[in-house]
Amino acid sequence: MIQEIKKSAKNGQMGACKIQAKDLVRTRRYIEKFYSMRTQLQAISLRIQVVLLHLYRCRSMLMGLGRLSERMSR
Repeated sequence: MIQEIKKSAKNGQMGACKIQAKDLVRTRRYIEKFYSMRTQLQAISLRIQVVLLHLYRCRSMLMGLGRLSERMSR
């Protein structure tokens, strides 16, 4: 893409050169936003995994307490 911009500038097509340069900047910004969104999604995924692990741990503890109370009531 940069080579196309240079070629347009060399040929004196300044209007096309400006449009291509703006498109290049826009594309770079979108790439940065995608990287940022990917990082945020990974962080959310990690938080969900932690919450699920806590949930499973609490569930197993409650099941163990239920069994223990059944044994003690006998």
